[in-house]
Amino acid sequence: MTDRAKPRRQKPGHRLRSAFAAFLILLTAAPQTLAQPEALAITQFRHTAWKGAVVEPGRINDIVQSRDGYLWLSGTDGLARFDGVSFDTFSPATDDPTVSYGVAQLLQTRAGELWVGRMQGAGVSAFRDRRFVSTGMPDPSRQIIDLDQDEDGVVWAANARPTRSLSRFSEGRWEELGPSWGMPDGWVFSLLAARNGVLWVVTMDKLAFLRRGARRFEVTDAKVSSGAGLAEDAEGHVWISDQAGTRRLPDYPSGRTSTRGLPDYPPLDFHRRTKITFAPDGSLWGATESAGLFRISTPNGRGVTSTFGVKDGLTDDQMTIVFADREGTIWAGGARGLNAFVAPSVVEEPLIPSGTDENYIAEDGRGLVYVSGGGALFVIRPNQAPVKIRQGLPRNIHLCGGEGSAFLLHDGKVDEMRDGRTVRTFPMDQSREFFICTVSGGGKLWVSSNDHKLAMHDQAGWHDRQTLTSGVDEQFAVDRQGRPIVISGFSSLTRIDGEKTTKWTPEQLKLGRLTFVHDGAAGLVVGGSAGLARLGGGKTEHIDVRRHPWLRNVRYMLETPDGEAWLFTFSSIVRLSVADLNRAFAHPDEPIPHRVFDELDGLTSGSARYDGVRAARGGDGRLWFLGTASVMRITPGDLVRNDTPPPIVIRSVTAGGRPVATTGPLTLPVGVSRLQIDYAALSLRTPSRVRFRYRLAGIDDAWVEAGSRRTAFYNNLPPGQYRFTVIGTNDDGVWNTMGASLEVTVPPTFWQSRLFFVLCLLAFAVATWLLYRVRLRTVTERIRARMNERLAERERIARELHDTLLQGVQGLILRFQLLVEDLPREQPQRAPLEQALDAADEVLGQARDRVLDLRAVDRAEDLEVALSKLAQAHGREGGAPVGVFVEGAPRPLDEIAGEEVLAIVGEAVANARAHAGAGCIEIRVVFGPRRLIVSVVDDGRGIAPEILRDGGRAGHFGLAGMRERARTLSGRFKVDSQPGAGTRITVTVPARTAYAPRPWSSWRDVLAWRP
Repeated sequence: MTDRAKPRRQKPGHRLRSAFAAFLILLTAAPQTLAQPEALAITQFRHTAWKGAVVEPGRINDIVQSRDGYLWLSGTDGLARFDGVSFDTFSPATDDPTVSYGVAQLLQTRAGELWVGRMQGAGVSAFRDRRFVSTGMPDPSRQIIDLDQDEDGVVWAANARPTRSLSRFSEGRWEELGPSWGMPDGWVFSLLAARNGVLWVVTMDKLAFLRRGARRFEVTDAKVSSGAGLAEDAEGHVWISDQAGTRRLPDYPSGRTSTRGLPDYPPLDFHRRTKITFAPDGSLWGATESAGLFRISTPNGRGVTSTFGVKDGLTDDQMTIVFADREGTIWAGGARGLNAFVAPSVVEEPLIPSGTDENYIAEDGRGLVYVSGGGALFVIRPNQAPVKIRQGLPRNIHLCGGEGSAFLLHDGKVDEMRDGRTVRTFPMDQSREFFICTVSGGGKLWVSSNDHKLAMHDQAGWHDRQTLTSGVDEQFAVDRQGRPIVISGFSSLTRIDGEKTTKWTPEQLKLGRLTFVHDGAAGLVVGGSAGLARLGGGKTEHIDVRRHPWLRNVRYMLETPDGEAWLFTFSSIVRLSVADLNRAFAHPDEPIPHRVFDELDGLTSGSARYDGVRAARGGDGRLWFLGTASVMRITPGDLVRNDTPPPIVIRSVTAGGRPVATTGPLTLPVGVSRLQIDYAALSLRTPSRVRFRYRLAGIDDAWVEAGSRRTAFYNNLPPGQYRFTVIGTNDDGVWNTMGASLEVTVPPTFWQSRLFFVLCLLAFAVATWLLYRVRLRTVTERIRARMNERLAERERIARELHDTLLQGVQGLILRFQLLVEDLPREQPQRAPLEQALDAADEVLGQARDRVLDLRAVDRAEDLEVALSKLAQAHGREGGAPVGVFVEGAPRPLDEIAGEEVLAIVGEAVANARAHAGAGCIEIRVVFGPRRLIVSVVDDGRGIAPEILRDGGRAGHFGLAGMRERARTLSGRFKVDSQPGAGTRITVTVPARTAYAPRPWSSWRDVLAWRP
């Protein structure tokens, strides 16, 4: 529904001035009217509705937008936050069922805080940290009617009562306005803190204002009806809307009281209460509690009023609030839901019949556009609406234009039109079916049809040109030199230059089915099912549709003088610059900047499926497109790019299936490794076009292209510190590269901690050591078993020698001894025999010594006893006495170790007695838990330094032999001696080699350390 503003009646005495004022209004309004020949109706806006349970706060009372971009809704069920997709609700933190959750009014303060006017006498609260914090309002009414803040930061609140209805918050406290303020009694319906510092208040029947810094209201003589709403336009004018209509108020603070000449729009229907606001485009929107919405296109000019109600798709006709956000989206809330309205970029033309593929379009080259549809022909002049100039046309027609003329082919004749009028009519060359036409340089008209192929008409008449092309399924275009280009059979091209032709075969084009050809600043461009190709310079350059899917099904290309190219497809209109298109042909694999217009922008249908001219540009710059269901227009000059990067927020975080707070760095509970992060880009105009990228540093090597998905999932996160970052674009592709970030710490469990890792390493080391100990013990026992076998064999040999050979030899010696005793002493043979018997005894003694060497030291006989016997044996031979001293608890020695130690000690004692000239020799034994230490100390003359340096005296092997015996026991051999100060020979043998093994009685024996 539309209705233009009606002038109020003027008194007769003011007719001359009224006529002059009307003339001035028309004079100033005329250019605007031409600039916008048709105002948009609300029904042409893109409308989105959220109804019922989807809208969290219940009945919507008020709407504001916070600095971070969220839309906040107050309602009977509390407070809700909306990001364009999801609602979050907030209610007072109480379980008391008597506490009201209702929120009536909202205010975004200059400090950035959200203040709420609550219901059921709860007064005004500030919403901080997701909690309602009372501002201490004394004696509030059962409901706050309105909230506003003036230029000085004072917050004003309207109470729902007929007296004492206005309160102000300043310097941290509330003040209830008394009679001295001059505030008229009555229910307050609307507050307006104007940008010039004036506060406006409208009651049931009065309008008052308070100047900046004043302490008393001034009541105007304006006639006001109940339920009025106030708003301020971009020029600072104050408007009021009530049951009497919508009008601009005089500048009362400046002393003006006359409404003469001010815009005044009559009421559309009876309505109880009105809320109004101004959109960024200057239009005025109103919400009524009984008649839905209304919009005045240009309220300060000759505005056009349109309405929108339940019949048009509104959630309900009881609209309580209308609000314009920073992106220009209009939001309206009421009893049953939330509504959003976005101005379309693509506008369906309501004056031209739609719903048919029989529309044709042509431009005459001088700014006029001709469109046929529904059996009628329309002409569109610059800055004007379409005008019907012909009707009753048959279905079989065609339009083409150029060189200042448009040609309408119908009923076997051709009508040439200029400026919307037919200037001549001439017959076609012959009757044709399903023909097409184009106009080339010099005003030549070209016509083709499958039945009679190609013909051309000029000043001399018709000319047969069917030999130039195949004449099958032909389409036309004209290059920049005015030469016609013909697409034949959807596969080949022919350019006609007089009697000459240039052809391109399907093999050269490699585009599949051809759809259009266009010659412009981008060169000679051909479209087909495989993409685009550019012809020129003897080569063909391609842009593949597989690399750029948005080029699929391009049916037509239109180029504008400002360097833009427009592509019309089955499902969209694409805008890109000619410069970018040129670069794309040179670098076909690189991204091509472009903007897609689809149904979200108002596109009601794609290009028709038949080929031919599908778009035209008028002299005013408007672009016209023929769709399958409608004729649409785009005004490039009215397209406003949203260059503001969208605020990016992290809405919520869920760890291990439970929500967690996100007010700062996040530390997950121990043992939780699943993370879900919900985020949003607060671009509310077209949320479905918002695109995201996110990355979790430490997990993601590159950005994750999330598309429109607003949730990131991570599972099995290892312990560590991470940084989650998300960035996004608005609906025009402008990126917020800073985005939003969240520090995340995943603490380790005990099993993931460093302590557990160290303990595992320690356990592994202990296990390895235990295995080594077991293996060493096993190998040692195996070697000892073999050595015991060898010792047993030696003992057996010694016994055999002793029991057989030695005993036999001893018997023989005794017999010879008896025989010698029987010889007389003077017998000369007796002396040699006695000498032989003495030698035999010496040999027998040596044999006994060797047999003793074959026998092992008795395990029952400890080292101390063995050394004592050795000392006693040397003592019987005279010389220096030998003493034995023992420290520690004696332990049985290993058989081999005992033999080697005794041998070393025996050699050391013998050397001391033979060479040292010692007066005393001591044998010292230390039985230690980790080593056996045996020392031989004398007080003799010592060993010469050169002997120590050389490791022994030449030709003697005593020291070398002792050193080798110590080495066989994995021990250390050391000689300490100074000339004249005696000698100390020390042998240190590890316990594992020196001592006899003990059986393992418990696990402690396994763990016992013996180096």
